[in-house]
Amino acid sequence: MKQNFVESWGRFPRDPQQAHPVNWLGDVSRVLTQLARDNKHTLPFGSGLSYGDSCLAVSDHVLHLRPLDRFLVADWD
Repeated sequence: MKQNFVESWGRFPRDPQQAHPVNWLGDVSRVLTQLARDNKHTLPFGSGLSYGDSCLAVSDHVLHLRPLDRFLVADWD
């Protein structure tokens, strides 16, 4: 299995986090439960465009939510 690592955009502090991507909204609960069981601590990671408020989980494992960057439902009225 390929391991993905993510960092904040500013790359400070430099502490790569192992990313666990969530591709579908229905997968969030399963992946979050697995991370909590295996690592005890995690944080959600979005686009990684923050300079100062980096997403650094104590466990170095983050819930990578960027793949959820699409519309699921739209009511244009």
